[in-house]
Amino acid sequence: MSFHSFLVPCMFLGIAGAFLHLDRTYVLQVMISRPLIASTIAGAIAGDVVIGLTAGMALELLWLGIQPLGTSIPPHDTLVSLVVPSAAILALRFVDTPQMSTPTGVIALSILLSLPLAGVGRVVDIRLRKNNGALLAEVKEEIGSGDITPVAKKVFKSIGIGGAWFFVISCASVVLISSLMTYVIPVIPDRLWAGFQVIGLSIPIFGVVSMVAAGESPVGFVVSFLTACAALFLIVGVM
Repeated sequence: MSFHSFLVPCMFLGIAGAFLHLDRTYVLQVMISRPLIASTIAGAIAGDVVIGLTAGMALELLWLGIQPLGTSIPPHDTLVSLVVPSAAILALRFVDTPQMSTPTGVIALSILLSLPLAGVGRVVDIRLRKNNGALLAEVKEEIGSGDITPVAKKVFKSIGIGGAWFFVISCASVVLISSLMTYVIPVIPDRLWAGFQVIGLSIPIFGVVSMVAAGESPVGFVVSFLTACAALFLIVGVM
């Protein structure tokens, strides 16, 4: 795999990361930033929709009860959902070892390595919201003086800053995690690799635990959980 064929997907993934971040709270909010959709989009860009969909189902179940509503700033599940399938697919292209014949284990490793990015994204999100607060104060001052022309500029400035930050973060994260995986995978013992396959299939259970702990109504959750689990295991079986 050439450097060019590695760099181009990372750039497109960066653009996708910017738009997916904006969907969380900035514009549209049509839920394409949810893990199921975000991972599928990332998988399509990186070249393997099945891995993207599989990772998205696992991550959606893991973060089913997390939403960036109101002033709540949860871990940035969208960034993780973009990086997990992308890094797994790029690693599968770079590394040729027996372990790579089990994509479930590769996805699980990618999830474990990418989870800290949820905290990184949250920290950046908090800083961006503080910046938006400063812009809002400027807008109020300008409106109070009777000048409303800069309002649109401030809105687009806020959107541009948020998109630019997550373009850079998304590109850097994909490069970092995929590169890390290419070094880690060859040195993982076979017995430990079998454990990663189990982890990959166990991740939805953590989603159940988080939902129960949050006291969510079980009826709708059980239906969506069982449906997603069935689809997940069907896809893994095909793989």
